[in-house]
Amino acid sequence: MSGSWREPHVPPGAPLLYRSWANYPVFNFSYSLASDIDNCGQKAIYNRFQGLTEILENASFKFGICCEESIVEHIRVGGNAEEGFIIRWTKFKDIPLKYTKRDSSWSHLLQIGRALMRIFMRQVTKPPLSTVLVNPDFSVVYPLEQNQTWYKGTRLDYIADCIGNPPSGPILLDFKTSGSTYGEDSGVPGVSALDPQLLTGALMSGIRRVGFIALVKTNEPKVEFVEGTVTDKMLESVDLWLREQYDKLVEKRLFMRPGVRWPNDHCKICSYLQKCLGNEDLAKKTLKVKQSKATAEQLVMIDEM
Repeated sequence: MSGSWREPHVPPGAPLLYRSWANYPVFNFSYSLASDIDNCGQKAIYNRFQGLTEILENASFKFGICCEESIVEHIRVGGNAEEGFIIRWTKFKDIPLKYTKRDSSWSHLLQIGRALMRIFMRQVTKPPLSTVLVNPDFSVVYPLEQNQTWYKGTRLDYIADCIGNPPSGPILLDFKTSGSTYGEDSGVPGVSALDPQLLTGALMSGIRRVGFIALVKTNEPKVEFVEGTVTDKMLESVDLWLREQYDKLVEKRLFMRPGVRWPNDHCKICSYLQKCLGNEDLAKKTLKVKQSKATAEQLVMIDEM
């Protein structure tokens, strides 16, 4: 979840992982950094080292932030989530964004967002949401001990969207917007326990009970709660995956991961495709260099989940 910039705490003696496009030293590791490296090392170089980013930001990302901030405000202080969403989303009305076929347009997402906020306000006072959103804490930074390291003297930062504190014990919650269902209709109960981001949170917090509060942007919008339990095997797997990505970064093994054959055809939808193909003139139409004045906003995702 998007938050305000904060200077991350660095354990004494932590090794420098890399310097960002703005020459900012990065010492702490995170799920988002691991995910970028695993997705494509070349893409990570373009974005994190060279400071290239899309000219048009994704509407779905901005929409998700507006939704999440509105429901957190509603839970915290009782603000009207629908009104809060309208105020936030209206800021993007005249800003060019990249819309998918499903998202369609600013006005379409306005209607979807308003519907989701109304549904959430009805459901938050009833089980199952009311049974897990008990004395909630938001934006909790793990591990709680600032100098606790994870691997090779490096701290692995995780910022939890929300920690519910019901009598049955804490639950690690992630707010997410999605174009597909996660609940009972998906036929896979407990799938949230396999989400690598929540697994990273479980690894750092020790909380095994996890769940999505999913805002689903289907033709009939719905709010779903999907709970799961993290096992020892899952924790071991995510820990090994994170270490693998860490070693790739430190050892500068950030290779291009090409994919244009189904089902691994991610290159076809990647914004950096023309750059990889050497079509610099075409790349300039979709990519821009990040502005240094936005350093704080851009780098907050380095150590935030």
